[in-house]
Amino acid sequence: MVWNPFKKNNASKAIPFQGTQTNAIRRIFTINTNQPIWINTTTMLEIAKIFNTNPVLYSVITTGANYLANGKVNLKNIKTGEIITRDNVLLNQSLKSNNIITKSFDLFDHPNPLFSRWEFLTNYLVTKWLFGNAFIYGNSPLERFDITTVGTMWNVWPQYMSAVLTGKYFSATNTNDIIKEWVWGLNGLGTNTKWKPEEILHRKDVNISIDRQEDIVFGRSRVEALNRPLSNISLAYEGENNVLNNMGARFIVTAGKDDAGVVPIGPTEKKNIQAAFDEYGLKDNQKQALIAEGVVNVTTVDQDIRKLGIFETIATDAMSIANAYKIAHDVVRYNLTGSTFENQEQAEKRTYQNAIIPEFNDFINDLNDWLKLRNYGWEYVPDWSHISVLQEDKREQASANSLINKSMMEAFNRGAITYNTWLNAIGLPDDKQIGDNRIWDLTPEQLSALGINMNKSSNLE
Repeated sequence: MVWNPFKKNNASKAIPFQGTQTNAIRRIFTINTNQPIWINTTTMLEIAKIFNTNPVLYSVITTGANYLANGKVNLKNIKTGEIITRDNVLLNQSLKSNNIITKSFDLFDHPNPLFSRWEFLTNYLVTKWLFGNAFIYGNSPLERFDITTVGTMWNVWPQYMSAVLTGKYFSATNTNDIIKEWVWGLNGLGTNTKWKPEEILHRKDVNISIDRQEDIVFGRSRVEALNRPLSNISLAYEGENNVLNNMGARFIVTAGKDDAGVVPIGPTEKKNIQAAFDEYGLKDNQKQALIAEGVVNVTTVDQDIRKLGIFETIATDAMSIANAYKIAHDVVRYNLTGSTFENQEQAEKRTYQNAIIPEFNDFINDLNDWLKLRNYGWEYVPDWSHISVLQEDKREQASANSLINKSMMEAFNRGAITYNTWLNAIGLPDDKQIGDNRIWDLTPEQLSALGINMNKSSNLE
């Protein structure tokens, strides 16, 4: 029965959610059935197994998570626009004595006793990209929940998370109208731990299904859409392993000729040769060549694994998986043609720009809202200034801004534009006091403050 979000009285008990149920077939291709049968992606528990056993999926997701974990934050004063870094705080006693500033940096850099900032962010993105859901629990000993009361932040395993819903949806104006409480349960680690909606930061991937009640609050894993390429990759690795493990005969032995003609291989000799082959192969403690006593012909069997197309299958399907997470192909290096240093650098830059920075920016914005940091006049702002592959664009932008600034100043000196037009062209906000004025509307003191020397300006003569 399909759940109807428009029906009243849809309140529910805790709904255990371990992944979306699909019609995906659950087994891998077998020669016996000669039918394409696919890996199981129907639950989060099965998806976790795939992550732990499929090297391509593991590589793509952990690469993205490692890139995201490189992200840092500064604090921005909302009123003045001033940016405060961690180093500023360490060197300035006045900043260090500001409880909001120090608490904000401490919580982000050391979210809990077991995880560093890098470990916390890596774990966060792995769960979000793998399961389509990421949950962060904020531990606050007080009723009030904000940056001043939250002592630690913990990533929560999504496969053991469930929600108690109110039954409301379209009439809801906040999270509490939809979710009564979150419930997390795992034997031995706090069975049925219950949390208020405000204690959980839930971030999720898109979910267009509405088959069950939990679909209105849970995201959907991208792994479900990647069932086919992941199945192919599993088969390819399985096939490669079977070929390497059972290489079969490396050559064929047939009867040879001597001066008297064909020398037949009798049953007893054939049996002895076959038994001797068991001692030969590519495994440890096996011999590589067999020397026969009789006259025989030897035909070599081609055992070039590349001709089976296994590596091409893995590379092609790896690109589909990388595309799903917007990771550039050259970053995960499943491109069989190889890549140059320049291609690698551009791939890293594209990965940051298309996947990591948007993800991190959105996460930081939600973190600001969840911790109510803006209520205290501050907000986290992402910082990527330490990532070398991103600095070239900044240098190019700075050079372009310098040229724009120079041309705008010349136009202002000629009276062609207002001061605000100049400011906006270089990305600065309007000046409410003198911004609408042109150069001849300003007093000598104002012009001096702008660094304009009237005596040297020939534009007004």
